[in-house]
Amino acid sequence: MDHRALVAVLWVLCWSQAAESNKRVEGLVIASAADLHALTTRSVAGHLLVQSDQLKMLHGLERLEYIEGNLSIEHSDSLQSLAGLQHLKRIGGSLTIRRNPKLVDLEGLRSLEEVGGSLIIERNDALVGLPGLRRVRRLGGSLRIQFNRRLARLEGLERLEAIEGQVLVVGNGTLKSLAGLAGIKRLRGGLAIEHNRALQALGGLRRLEDVGDFLRIKSNGALVELAGLEQLKRVAGNVLVIGNARLERVAGLGSLRRVGGSLRVEKNDALVSLAGLAECQRIGGDLLIQANGTLPDLEGLAGLARIEGLLLILGNSALQSLAGLRRLDYIGGDLLIVDNGALRGLEGLHRLRRIRGVLSIVGNRTLTGLMGLRRLGAVEGFLRIENNPSLTTLEGLHEVDRVGGRLAIVGNGSLVSLQGLRRLVDLKSDLLVQSNGTLQSLAGLGRLERVEGGMLLQDNAALASVEGLHRLATIGGRLAIVGNRSLVNLQGLRRLKIVEDGLLLEGNAALASVEGLGALSHLGGDLIIRNNNALKTLSGLQALKEVRGNLLLERNGALVGTAGLGELRTIEGHLFVQFNEKLQSLAGLAKLGKVGGRLGIRANRNLPNTAAQALADRLIAAGFTGEMRLEANGLGR
Repeated sequence: MDHRALVAVLWVLCWSQAAESNKRVEGLVIASAADLHALTTRSVAGHLLVQSDQLKMLHGLERLEYIEGNLSIEHSDSLQSLAGLQHLKRIGGSLTIRRNPKLVDLEGLRSLEEVGGSLIIERNDALVGLPGLRRVRRLGGSLRIQFNRRLARLEGLERLEAIEGQVLVVGNGTLKSLAGLAGIKRLRGGLAIEHNRALQALGGLRRLEDVGDFLRIKSNGALVELAGLEQLKRVAGNVLVIGNARLERVAGLGSLRRVGGSLRVEKNDALVSLAGLAECQRIGGDLLIQANGTLPDLEGLAGLARIEGLLLILGNSALQSLAGLRRLDYIGGDLLIVDNGALRGLEGLHRLRRIRGVLSIVGNRTLTGLMGLRRLGAVEGFLRIENNPSLTTLEGLHEVDRVGGRLAIVGNGSLVSLQGLRRLVDLKSDLLVQSNGTLQSLAGLGRLERVEGGMLLQDNAALASVEGLHRLATIGGRLAIVGNRSLVNLQGLRRLKIVEDGLLLEGNAALASVEGLGALSHLGGDLIIRNNNALKTLSGLQALKEVRGNLLLERNGALVGTAGLGELRTIEGHLFVQFNEKLQSLAGLAKLGKVGGRLGIRANRNLPNTAAQALADRLIAAGFTGEMRLEANGLGR
């Protein structure tokens, strides 16, 4: 039994068929001419399914006027006409006409006035028009016209005024116009115009004023403009204009005042203007302007004052200016300005005083300054300024006194100072200053007193000083100063007292002194001093009495002694002193009485074995019971 016969059997089992003409049929399947002639009533109480590979027309149904349920005409490979249904006036449920490859027109439905559910016309490869639906005024559900290869026009739907659900016009490869939808004023559902590769304009929607769930205009390859939507004033949900390769402007949206959801303008390769959106004052969700390769500016958004969600401006390679956002004074979420290769400044954002989410300025290769943010006072999320190779200054952030998350300044190859961050006092999370090749100092952070997270200063090749951190007293996480090859000293940290999670000094090739750490009295984690080949002494750590993690002194090629740790009494974790070629003395550890983990003193070839053994003996006498390795130090000395 093939699938069509099986479907017919199931329908017959589910619905009883009445033979007498004076009884309503409860529901049936029409698969043959005999089934057609057996239906002699005026109404069907349930559903009616026409599914046949034999029938070319539907003669025999001439008495049928009303179907309480759905009418489905599907998978009828020979069906060319709906002749026979010409007296059908009402369908209580949905009308579905799907996958009938030889059906040319719908003239057989010319008396149909009402459809209580949805109207679905889908994948009918020979269908060229819809004139048989000219009397339908209202749909209780949605209108779906999808993937009909030869459908060139929608004439026949002119009287359709009310649609309770959505309108989806999708994948009709020869459709050139939406003429036929001109009667629609309001949609409670959404409107999707997608993947209609021959569609050039939206003129058939000229009366549309209000759309409910969404407006999606997507991947219509021949669409040049949005003319035809001039009366549209409100969309309660999202507006998406995405992937229309020839779309040059959005002028047809000139009456749109409010978008209740998000507005996304993305991947429109020919778009040169947003003019036409000037009446839009508020966006209830996000605004995404993304990957529009020829868009030079945002001038069409001159009326926009409020965005409740995030603002994302991403990957618009020709975008030079944000000046079109000159009225914008509120963003409810993140502000993300990323990978806009021609963007030179942020003018247009000058009314923003607060960002309630993240501020991320990343990968804008021609961006030289941030003065467009000159009124910004607070960033509630993290602040990320990364990989902007032409950025020379952070001026423009000079009013920012609060950053609620991480502050990351990373990979800005022309940045010479942090001037512009001078109002920051208490940073609520981490501070990362990393891979800024021309940054010479941290001047600009002169008011910073507390970093509640960790702090990483890494691979800033020109950084010679940490001056600018001279008020910093507390770091709530780890302090890591790594790979800054020009850094000579740590004098800018002279007020630092508390590091809650450890200190890492590693790979700073010119670092000759740690004198700037003289106030450090509390270290909550490890103390790791490794691969600093100019460091001769640890003088500057004299306030440190306890290390609550491990102490590691490793591969510091110029280190000669441990002077500077003279007040250190307790190490809660391990103590490793290893591979320090010039180390000659451990006398600076004279007050150390406790090591809670392992002890390793090895491969310090100028350190006498007797010095290593003397430290070990003193610790053992004080109660040390851990694993101990004393090896490959200077023999016999």
